Amino acid sequence: LTLVAVLRGNPGARELRRSWRMDRPRPHRVVLAHVTNDLVGITATLQRMLRAHGDLTPCVEVVSPPLTLGPYHRAALRESVSLWRAPRPEPAQ
Repeated sequence: LTLVAVLRGNPGARELRRSWRMDRPRPHRVVLAHVTNDLVGITATLQRMLRAHGDLTPCVEVVSPPLTLGPYHRAALRESVSLWRAPRPEPAQ
């Protein structure tokens, strides 16, 4: 909920998703953020929030244009679940 609250107030935020890395002894949460502005700042803020809530090694990945997604990011997106999505603007009449 805290991560959603941070993104909800950002006009460039589009979506927040969660996936899991399974290549460690235990599954590790990966947060995927689709944002269009301040990519580095938002990543750092989300990592600080996760650390404050007890995640000692937070993993936040930005998956937004113009970044080209490699196989790792495409797999993480494919296996992820949506935590929040910005509402679509209503069409003008």
